[in-house]
Amino acid sequence: MSARSRLARQVLIGTLLAVYALAAATSIRQKSITFDELAHLTGGFSSWTTRDYRLFPQNGQFPQRWAALPLVVFGFRFPTLDGPAWWASDVEALGYQFLYAIGNDHEALVWRARVMMIPLGILLGWLCYAWSARLFGVNAGLVALVVFVFSPAMLAHGPLATSDLSAALLFTGALASLWRVLHRADPLRTAGSALVMGLLFVTKMSALLMVPVAATLVAIRIWQGRPFVWSGRPRRVLSGRRRLLRASLAILLVHVVGVIIVIWASYGFRYATFRIAVPGRDHMFIGETIDTLAEHDYVRIPIRLARDLRLLPEPYLFGLTHVLNRSGRFIGFFNGQYSRNGWWFFFPYCWLVKTPLAVFALLGLAAAAAWRYTGRRRLSRTAYRLTPLFVFLAVYGAATVSSQLNLGERHLLPAYPAAFILAGGAGCWLGRKHLVAAGVAALLLLSLPIEAFRIWPHYLAYFNLLAGGPSSGYRHFVDSSLDWGQDLPGLERWLAKEADRISPLPVYLSYFGSGDPAHHRIDARQLYSYQDWRRERPLYALRGGIYCISATMLQTVYTRAAGRWAAPYEAAYQQRRLEIERSSVDRNDTLVPTGGETAAWRRLASDFDELRLARLSAYLRRRAPDDQIGYSILIFRLDDREVQEALTGPSAELLPRPEIKGLDGR
Repeated sequence: MSARSRLARQVLIGTLLAVYALAAATSIRQKSITFDELAHLTGGFSSWTTRDYRLFPQNGQFPQRWAALPLVVFGFRFPTLDGPAWWASDVEALGYQFLYAIGNDHEALVWRARVMMIPLGILLGWLCYAWSARLFGVNAGLVALVVFVFSPAMLAHGPLATSDLSAALLFTGALASLWRVLHRADPLRTAGSALVMGLLFVTKMSALLMVPVAATLVAIRIWQGRPFVWSGRPRRVLSGRRRLLRASLAILLVHVVGVIIVIWASYGFRYATFRIAVPGRDHMFIGETIDTLAEHDYVRIPIRLARDLRLLPEPYLFGLTHVLNRSGRFIGFFNGQYSRNGWWFFFPYCWLVKTPLAVFALLGLAAAAAWRYTGRRRLSRTAYRLTPLFVFLAVYGAATVSSQLNLGERHLLPAYPAAFILAGGAGCWLGRKHLVAAGVAALLLLSLPIEAFRIWPHYLAYFNLLAGGPSSGYRHFVDSSLDWGQDLPGLERWLAKEADRISPLPVYLSYFGSGDPAHHRIDARQLYSYQDWRRERPLYALRGGIYCISATMLQTVYTRAAGRWAAPYEAAYQQRRLEIERSSVDRNDTLVPTGGETAAWRRLASDFDELRLARLSAYLRRRAPDDQIGYSILIFRLDDREVQEALTGPSAELLPRPEIKGLDGR
């Protein structure tokens, strides 16, 4: 390749990565803080400034600290440590104070944290290019890079201050580096691979999946019997399965030691979670401990052993136990169904409808190219070089299929780079005489930026045509697959634009997320919302108006009346409605207790508000929304008659019992 060709290739790679950075930055600038960012930023900032690890230990130190680093550098303030929220490790209450209540510039805080994530996305894009180019050639690398750059999933989650993009980067990096040192190693290369693996283990608890991946790769490596080259001094070439086994086990041992050192280093080489703890006052959130979290023997025994021997820091063990035993307790929503146990096909379906269809076609072209242009002998060699990608996809796929944590597409993010690298094989058609296949590949690649620009800036809400596009997304998935609290700025703009038309009407809002509608100048009467811990609010009487309902709230996933409306919910709702009518009076559309506000009345009002929203949502699910904000906040224009029908009329959606055991609306 000439110097001019190399320069042109480098310019093209740089341009594509710059396009990714620009698209990610400009889209995320339009979005409010998403649900998990509050905890990540609060936990990361706390780790830097307090050297205490009580906040959000179930997610890794690396992405939290990385995102919070500019906030420390620019001197943002942290809430007081002398208060109940800190003593109880309440990351949500502290996070609300950190983001909104103590004078920090909210927009600057969130923006600087998100900008820190974009270089990690650029590095992942380059890694996809480099690996695919090494396997199939430069054209393949460019195809893989284009698929990455215009992936809605990468553009949606890449710049968010969470652990998902970091996990995708480090899973891919750890996989590549481990496979490489299993064939050719020296002290520096082996230490670097162990460091990458260690960073993965302090990024996401799902890093444990690398244990079966590594074991499988070593087994295949030894079975194949290819020579191992030690490039250090003295240089040695090892062959024979026994020697390969010893070399592989030595490399794995170095990685285990490296992981342990990185974990301890991320917690300041201190075992205790609390830097300073007063007995009887400081505790983990909701009083949980490693013992109360570890419910099953397969978790309890090794975790307790590691704790008793102090093999790993206490906060890491606490977070690991939390993930292993408590992650499956969330209620999942999928195509109108609800479950705590999940569905084996949740993530395959998610991948199917939230991935551009062109990517599947490119994967097909890559397979066809491998069959046509690789002889039988070279095919075996190519298959061996693809081993780490296929093994990782198989292990990660098996884990997702068996997982009960059916919350969002972001949990698939670590698997996407491997698919992009494989899709790069379609680049083998480019520059060859088979013009039809080359033309199809070119058209597929062209469709990716067109599709990405059409959905900008709503990448999180992307759905392909198989699901009916993004406007139908709320019928398929909610939570972080669609609605993560990101569209408060869009609602603010919509209300300002529609002000003249809706000014006589009240605006009601049921919001799912960790953002603050008031901060975005949204003048709305708040209905029951998932994050009601932030402040006390009135109980409003409902009448005709503009109802703005987050998709996750519309599907009532996180309420005590989860799922479709059922007879026990109806009985509990009617009982509380009668109690509210007897004990309150309507003053300017606000229900005020006649006997003065008490703790008992506040509990009654909260229960009633939650059940009322669920009944209203059951009514609204029967009709299409009048408008959508970023496809995640649904707008319904209701008159007085429709509101009364929704709240007091016969319910068309009435099951004899709740779809989810343990929920009865009480």
